[in-house]
Amino acid sequence: MKNKTLWILVTGLALLLFLWFFINQKTKKGVVVPPPKTQKQNQYGKMTLKELQGSKSNAFYSFDSLLKEGEKLPQGIVVKWLYRSPSTFPLLKKEDMVMIDYRLVLPDGKIIDGNRDTPFAPFLVGLNMQTKGWDIAFQSLRVGDIAKIEIPASYAYGSVGLPGIIPANSTNWLYVKVICKVNPWFSQDGLKVWSIKKGEEATLNSEKKDILYDAIITSDRQGSIENSFQTKIPYRYVTGQKNVIKGLELVLQRAKKGQKLMALIGPKMAYGSKGYGKIIGPNETLFYNISIRDLR
Repeated sequence: MKNKTLWILVTGLALLLFLWFFINQKTKKGVVVPPPKTQKQNQYGKMTLKELQGSKSNAFYSFDSLLKEGEKLPQGIVVKWLYRSPSTFPLLKKEDMVMIDYRLVLPDGKIIDGNRDTPFAPFLVGLNMQTKGWDIAFQSLRVGDIAKIEIPASYAYGSVGLPGIIPANSTNWLYVKVICKVNPWFSQDGLKVWSIKKGEEATLNSEKKDILYDAIITSDRQGSIENSFQTKIPYRYVTGQKNVIKGLELVLQRAKKGQKLMALIGPKMAYGSKGYGKIIGPNETLFYNISIRDLR
């Protein structure tokens, strides 16, 4: 009888260890699974925003008619949920990378941005990747949430707008589904890197690399610091180059042709407590959205 009890205990312990190892391996590969599905989530959880949108291509009439629960944030931003994940699932926080399905819409129903050609898009919370309203609102969301976010002009594109796209002083409506949270491809001493597109291996005759790349640079304090996509002049990096911050150097050393990367570079790997003139403040965390054009 004692042997039988001992055998049951050992078997149970082995099963628990196997489950722990399996779950641990899943999270290490980069995806944090959304919370358990409720009946309400089963109804909408597998649907894309396009399917939820309704019959008209330039508005979200069906979506809006389903919205019930809402919250007004101190900044005047309004979040309305179609589905809200359980409160036991953590709120998103600054420096979380999430994959989202989204449409940015004007109050007249015109869609001005979104991931319509891809099933999801990456978004890094708190680093001015989009307007300030996004960073504020996302910290009220959880993985699995489906929501409409109403962003006043002061936290969107302000009194300037985007000429020809967004009128001045315009409220932005963001329809979003938070699909999952993604762990970095690699991290080291305040540096976190996500590989968004794999790229291709290059056959080099030496360890020296000559790289042409485009980048949008923002930070936790300011929006677009530099943007080579706008200037149409790519950056160049050659192995051993001295005028490149340590974090960016480590990213580019691992780069592949055609690869798309997102890198969060903490002060220790950037400009530290001194900053960089009037451009980068002391202890400023930088965010690089990088596309590798060529590697030779």
